[in-house]
Amino acid sequence: KASYDNYIKMEEMGVHTLPCFHMGDAWEYLDEYMKYSSYVAIGGLSRRDIGKLIYFFDELFERITGSDGKPIIDTHGFSLTSLPLMLKYPWTSVDSSTWVQWAANGLCLLPYSGKQINVSDKSSARKLLDQHFSSVDPITQQFLRNEIEHYGFTPERLMSTYQARWAWNIWAFPYFASTRDKCTEYFRASKGLFD
Repeated sequence: KASYDNYIKMEEMGVHTLPCFHMGDAWEYLDEYMKYSSYVAIGGLSRRDIGKLIYFFDELFERITGSDGKPIIDTHGFSLTSLPLMLKYPWTSVDSSTWVQWAANGLCLLPYSGKQINVSDKSSARKLLDQHFSSVDPITQQFLRNEIEHYGFTPERLMSTYQARWAWNIWAFPYFASTRDKCTEYFRASKGLFD
C-alpha cells in the first residue's frame, strides 16, 4: 500500500514514474497501476524459488493479456536472472546481473544453445570431466573453439581474464535472446483442451 500511495502522490505532483508491482502484493494494486500507466515494472523477484516465480508469472501474464493472448501493457522484470523465464513470457524489458556474475565465476554463455561453459583457468572444474572447456573431449573442444573464435574471441583470453568474459557475456546474452522466437503471445494455461 505504501508503494502505491507514493506512486499516486508522485503522479499528482506531476512526477511521472514507472510503477512497480511486487511479487506478493495484492493483485488490486496491479489493476490500479494499469489505470495510470501502460508500462509496469515487476519487482521482488530476486532470490525466489523458480517454481514460485513460474506460478506468479503465470498468474501475472494471465491478468495482463487480452483474449488474443497479447499483453495489454508493457512489463519490465527487475532482477530477472533466469534465461528460460526471460524467454518464456512476453516481457518488454528485463534487467539482470547474471552476465557479470557468470563472468566473475568463470562462466560464459554459449549463444547457440543458451548453455553455460566454465572457461576460467583458475576453476577447479578444469579437473572434472566435461565440466570445463579444458576437460571436454577434443571434438567438442574444437567445436567450442570454432564458435568462440567465430565471434572474435579466443578461449585462451576468456580463460585468463574476467574482463574478456564480461565482454563476451554482455554480447552473448542479448544475442542469444535476439535469436530466439519472439514471445509475442502468452498462451493461457487456463484454456480448455478444445478452446
